[in-house]
Amino acid sequence: CVEKGAANRLVEECMVATNLAAARELRDAGGLFNVHAGFLTEKLKDACSILKASGFTDLEQAEELNTLETYRRAMGWLGASHEHAHQKKILSRFLQRAALSAEPGPHLGMGVEAYASFTSPLRRYVDFFNHAQLQRKLDGEQPIALKPEAVQQLETSLQALRSAAYWAE
Repeated sequence: CVEKGAANRLVEECMVATNLAAARELRDAGGLFNVHAGFLTEKLKDACSILKASGFTDLEQAEELNTLETYRRAMGWLGASHEHAHQKKILSRFLQRAALSAEPGPHLGMGVEAYASFTSPLRRYVDFFNHAQLQRKLDGEQPIALKPEAVQQLETSLQALRSAAYWAE
């Protein structure tokens, strides 16, 4: 495992900041967003139990964990102490995969209101598409309308690519 240096971390932080700014600009420009709904429905009660056993008491119902505000509080609380690293790792296995959406929505895993890939338009089609949509907005043109079935087809293709990369590694 290669440890990342300060320069790598700085570039990563700049890319995340750029993607967050792009998401804000693309809200009304028809972008493609990465949304993350939080915990798998069947794992919500288990996640709630782990959090309560760790001392996190700011939770009335398990479903609250899949709201941005509660998720942020819970993960912030766990992250505040090194003694909860194990619980955080277990909880990460209970999370859904992020999905592609033509509508902005929260990305709970990152704890943000909206997130869009934008920084690699030469490598990834979604980033290229978001660049094109933002350019249309800047030029005063209407965004390209996205049909739900096209977004679903793109999501399916991206999942297949992720799976292939996983198995190749």
